Amino acid sequence: MRLGVLGEAGLKLLQLGGVDVAEGACDARVCSVAELLESPHGVAGVVVVATEAPVTVGLAARLFRLGAHAIGPATALRALERVPTTTSLADRFLAWASAGRLSGLVKVLANTPLEGVALFDGGALRAATFCGLHGAAALDEMLAIEDTEPTLESTRDADAGQRMTVVLAEDDQSLNSLLSRVLESAGYRVLSAENGLEALTLVQRFPTDIVVSDIDMPRLDGWGLLRTLRSDPNTREIPVVLLSAYEDAVGTLKAAKAGARAYLKKSGRSREVLDTVSILVTPRRTVKQAVLKERDFEVVLPAVGAQWVLSQLAEFEATGTLELEDELGRYEVTVSKGALASAIAQNGSLRVDGTAALEALVTSRGTGTFSFRPALADPSAPSVFTALEDVQRGLLRFGADRARELLESPRRLRLNHELSHLYRRAASSAELRIIKALEERHPTLGELASRAEVDERQAERILLELLKRGIAEEDIRQ
Repeated sequence: MRLGVLGEAGLKLLQLGGVDVAEGACDARVCSVAELLESPHGVAGVVVVATEAPVTVGLAARLFRLGAHAIGPATALRALERVPTTTSLADRFLAWASAGRLSGLVKVLANTPLEGVALFDGGALRAATFCGLHGAAALDEMLAIEDTEPTLESTRDADAGQRMTVVLAEDDQSLNSLLSRVLESAGYRVLSAENGLEALTLVQRFPTDIVVSDIDMPRLDGWGLLRTLRSDPNTREIPVVLLSAYEDAVGTLKAAKAGARAYLKKSGRSREVLDTVSILVTPRRTVKQAVLKERDFEVVLPAVGAQWVLSQLAEFEATGTLELEDELGRYEVTVSKGALASAIAQNGSLRVDGTAALEALVTSRGTGTFSFRPALADPSAPSVFTALEDVQRGLLRFGADRARELLESPRRLRLNHELSHLYRRAASSAELRIIKALEERHPTLGELASRAEVDERQAERILLELLKRGIAEEDIRQ
């Protein structure tokens, strides 16, 4: 292949690779990382970036946006036979990933409602999802974002054969059967339901790693199932994928706001569901495998959940220290053979321990590590499971007390209009009257009940249900 240079640094790298500079026309020009970065508007023509050190996925994405067609070590220039001339960022990145046998989760806008994820294994793209796109199309959009760089999370400890449990809620029996077969063939344990109430019962009875739910279902729809799972401390960490006959940006953002991890259109192509499930369960699978092998591991709470991580440490009787940090403070939990040795949460000079520290931790979105190290626990120390039960009871009491406080003054509530519009389709006449009364901003529960022509107990029950589903929420503007 005939190679020219972009500048002096490129010439030195070409010489390092043992390649002579082509005279006259060339197939591609060689430059250094610095030379391309110094060209903020990019470089025309076919460009090869030669390196002397490994390149991160974030830097690779930036170089491809600036015009690089290939990235590789200078010592490999002599063996270079072909350079991708495609304009697709994804194609260039895939060639680079294949050469370097990239493995792990490539993420953009991590831990946000718009998070994009691509799963690589041995240099091959196994799955990708971003803003309703999948596969190479999703990866291309991820790489095109200029104000953020993708990051790589390792999945080297993941075991694809390890069974994870999926609860599938779909009232279309043919689609339910199809998705069940596809997921089971991929190694998942599938518990299927035909409506939201059945799915909720399954989640409460069996340890669940992910829920895949249709939106339009009888008895309890997908939005109701999602809100119920998010309102319960026992289930709020389970990732939820919503399926809909419609695909639009409003639906995607609404699902993200409600707590869903993905929103997919029911296209009849099961691959999109399988790819999404694979991406969302990989962080948990990685942690579980690390705990089994007693290897230190990274923890990203938005991806796995604090309670779930602690439960794994308890289940496998791990000994070591979990250290996390978020914008509010630092957290440290030490376990000894599955028992709680200590728990500390610190924000500036304020420090709490025990159950109070765990309550702060389970609501955190922090990141950190778990390190296996010797630790002693008091013989009377509670198991992590017992400590978590105390935390969950406390969170439930807080939620109930807060809801009761809001019910005393319904004027402090406002409707989520998008969700209330969906809810009205299946609401009873009494529920419709309560919604209408809420829109009129009555100051007391008694006045609201009177306006809706129901007794106060029934009004309270309906309002609690609306709060639980997120259809009614506190108006923070007051």
